[in-house]
Amino acid sequence: MKGMKSILKPSFWGRFPITVAVLWGTCVYGQAYSISGRAFNEAGKKIGPVRIVLYDLDKRKVIEMETPASGKFKLKNIPDGNYTMNVYGEGGYGATKNFAVSGSNISDVNPALNPDLDQVQVSVKNMENGAKCNWKKTPNAVEFIIYRDNNEVGRTSETFYLDAVDPGQTFAYNVTAVNSDQSLGTRSITEYGKTLMPMPENVTAEAKKNIVKLSWDAVKNASAYNVYRDGELVNSTSENSFADFKLKYGTKFAYTVATLDHQSEPGSKSANIFVTTHLEIAKPKGLKAESGENQVMLNWKVAKNSVKYYVYQNSILVDSTNGLSAKVKTEAGTENCFSVAGVDQYGSVGPKSDAACDKSVFSAPDSIVVSFDKRNNHSIKWSEVEGASSYNLYTNGKLQTNTEKLEISLKSLRWETDYTYYLTSLTDDGKEGPKSSDYTVRTPKIYIIEGLLLDETGDEKNVDQAKVFLYDSIGTTLLEEFVVARNGKFRFEKEIIADYYIIRAYGNGNGNGGDRVQVINKNITNLRINLSTEGLRPKVWVERGVEQLTVHWSDVPQGKSYNVYKNDRLIQNLVGDTSYVDLEVAPGVPTK
Repeated sequence: MKGMKSILKPSFWGRFPITVAVLWGTCVYGQAYSISGRAFNEAGKKIGPVRIVLYDLDKRKVIEMETPASGKFKLKNIPDGNYTMNVYGEGGYGATKNFAVSGSNISDVNPALNPDLDQVQVSVKNMENGAKCNWKKTPNAVEFIIYRDNNEVGRTSETFYLDAVDPGQTFAYNVTAVNSDQSLGTRSITEYGKTLMPMPENVTAEAKKNIVKLSWDAVKNASAYNVYRDGELVNSTSENSFADFKLKYGTKFAYTVATLDHQSEPGSKSANIFVTTHLEIAKPKGLKAESGENQVMLNWKVAKNSVKYYVYQNSILVDSTNGLSAKVKTEAGTENCFSVAGVDQYGSVGPKSDAACDKSVFSAPDSIVVSFDKRNNHSIKWSEVEGASSYNLYTNGKLQTNTEKLEISLKSLRWETDYTYYLTSLTDDGKEGPKSSDYTVRTPKIYIIEGLLLDETGDEKNVDQAKVFLYDSIGTTLLEEFVVARNGKFRFEKEIIADYYIIRAYGNGNGNGGDRVQVINKNITNLRINLSTEGLRPKVWVERGVEQLTVHWSDVPQGKSYNVYKNDRLIQNLVGDTSYVDLEVAPGVPTK
């Protein structure tokens, strides 16, 4: 990219470094493209430098950068998908732009920035102790209100806030300035943040021959773990153990492990743990067998790095010795095949000498069960193969992981995709047996919900700057939100499977109170939601009890608190609750 050094320079927003997320899907599933354009102000003139923050549909930060004074930018290695771009300039300029990449480069992403000196410009840094929000002070601000997922979580007079949330989930953050006259500034553009996963603890490594077995304490909410050897990524595993095969003998290696979160982003690496593979046990040579009376005399040459030897008859261990000879009793008239293997100081057995026999391998596991939830997580279980030291699980023909357990859980798989699994059993020196039968499971299809918000006259053109919220079937978990910029159009498309959902919307003093929709086997593309002032009124119902009444009401997304009136008299203000128990009631007396 021409001018890359000037484009990717430190920003005036806290001198942040350039942040780029590694998109696994880019490498595995398809081609990546470039996005270019230029930022303009409200008069259509170029503006710069500007700070650009790009998020994908999963709220993963793809890149954060600052343009030169021309406002030009070019983003590379962007795969197909839907993206949100937040753009910030000096003087309170800011804007959000949504766009989609579909099979080609895009050269006309030209965000138009509008000035608002009272709107806070937020940047979020993901840390192991929380999501840290930073911003510049607006001219008249004396305090700042911090929101997480549209809920107030704190107030501060500083220009930063550390939200110590649990890892494993991404949150939406906004900040609003409280001015000296107690008026509120414009809420900031939404930025996303999370707490990085902690590093695994108690990492141990054990060498056997040229194999290193690692184990560590499981980390809560981890989606997987990255294993690094000498600083290079070796593999990712969903287990809290890993076996590294076919290493160089007599070599020292340094291993570290990092925890992956729900977006497959690794946290900090664990401290180096050093382990040295054993010296290679040489294959015994010069084995000779001489027949005797009901016995066979065996002799062989020294095998390097052996302290004793195992003697096999027809592949069965029948003796051990510290010397270079052995006598084995046999049945007269029978033909037997003998071989010898060296044993090192650690008790590891080396390769057998040449003989007229082959070492068998273990059969594949049977009774394999592949189960899945309604989403994109699979669980694979199988029965034990007696004698097998571990198992290899293959996904779509590629090695997924090696494990000594009898169950594997795979999380956050690709939607609407067939996954074919099979297993093999391994010997203690890593030799693999035949594959099991294939087991194929398909993850669910995901859909979109799109439609229009209509005002009280049925006109969508008068609806702008409204917010639409998608909740689960019982209306307690917020799944996605959408800001309606113009013409009342909204669209939800993140991990929507066949199920029931509740849609709540509000804007310009109107709301809908919550519409229930069902996704069955196709997209919903013509949904119409009517907004009215009545839509902002909670639905109220009363539950009778013994000398008490419990008042319940429906939640309003934008409501900060609720006033409870009894017989037209205010009796309580509640924050966060949607019910109230009145103990001061008289039996038989009507209460409103």
